[in-house]
Amino acid sequence: MKWHREKGFRQSAVHEQLIAARERRAERLAVAGESQKRSLEDTIESVRDLTENLKLKKDLLKVIGLTDAIKRTTQKEILKIESEIDTRFLGSIKDFLISPEYSVIKKAVTHLKNGNELDYVKIKNHLGPRWSFTTNQISTLVSNEMEKQGLSYSFLQHQAEKRTDFLNSSGYKYIKQFAAKYGETGKTVDFRKLQEVLFNWQWEFSLDDLTQLVYQESKRQSLENLATKLLSGNPHNRGAILKTYLDFYRSNDDFNLKNLADFLEGRYSASVDVSSLRNELQTIEKRIELEIFEQRLSEGDEQINLTDIDILTGYEFEDFLKTLFSKMGYQVERTRLSGDQGADLVVIKFGEKKVVQAKRLGGKVGNYAVQEIMAAISLYQARRGMVITNNYFTPAAKELAAVNGIELIDRDGLDKMISKHW
Repeated sequence: MKWHREKGFRQSAVHEQLIAARERRAERLAVAGESQKRSLEDTIESVRDLTENLKLKKDLLKVIGLTDAIKRTTQKEILKIESEIDTRFLGSIKDFLISPEYSVIKKAVTHLKNGNELDYVKIKNHLGPRWSFTTNQISTLVSNEMEKQGLSYSFLQHQAEKRTDFLNSSGYKYIKQFAAKYGETGKTVDFRKLQEVLFNWQWEFSLDDLTQLVYQESKRQSLENLATKLLSGNPHNRGAILKTYLDFYRSNDDFNLKNLADFLEGRYSASVDVSSLRNELQTIEKRIELEIFEQRLSEGDEQINLTDIDILTGYEFEDFLKTLFSKMGYQVERTRLSGDQGADLVVIKFGEKKVVQAKRLGGKVGNYAVQEIMAAISLYQARRGMVITNNYFTPAAKELAAVNGIELIDRDGLDKMISKHW
């Protein structure tokens, strides 16, 4: 009996060991199965990645093939490939190439030749609603025009690098000074002298390149001066800016009107039509004239005409101009009655100081008056100079004033000032 019990115990223990061994084996199999499952999933993922890579490589080969094909095709031929460009674009190209608006594309290429970058959105705005090209299509048109002119991007890149280096050099100060003194209307002989000066500083430019550089700098200075005037009164909207503009210029001043259009485009990021802007200014101008007329009626001041001006003494003429400029919204300061160094009045408006020479004469005013006011600009640290007379100016005086940016108000101009502001 004892042997049987011991044998039973041993069998029971063995049975428990077998169960435990089976359980451990099952656990190992489960772990191994999980590992194999993860390994299989990783393998599947790798296969998927490989498949995607193969697709990408296949697509990349297509792109490379297309790029090579494009490189072998001229821009002119690209325009003819209907399958590569929108058919509406192709349909409108023939009309566009002979339209006045195509000059915008030519100007864009000129802009590139001068080392500038292009703003394709701005070009799109200049083309107007009639030509609904995308920026990519405009880029294609520019490239096509470049090819017509025998230009390449490598040439333009070289021009851009050269221009950038020059703009940052000490030699560019001569362009600034030339633009400030002569503007873009300098004589050819003056441009040749400028060319020689720059050559001495190791900068070689053709006359066409110099003309463009001076034009751009003159344009920049004009815009900068205009912006200073327009923003000096802290205008709160577009209408206030236009009213401020009319304090300085007339609505028919085409040069400054274009600058105003550029200023508004830059400020409000919208295309501005110069013709529409002129009409808008004329409307505001008429409204202002009516407001001034109404104010004069309420003030009851006696109207003055040129016949009254002609009998004034020189000092009385200066007093009259002081009152007139005050009515125009200027802060006016009278210089000393003697030894005035070429200026009779110093007038300030919107932060701009201007010196005024008053000439009440029985004959025409010569260039000596222009020379005097030029000296007064430096002496009084003014920004601009003006000569006003009850008579007219000699041709020599007009020429000297034009070269040096001096404003001349003759008998006719004075009559307009009196009619508008007195």
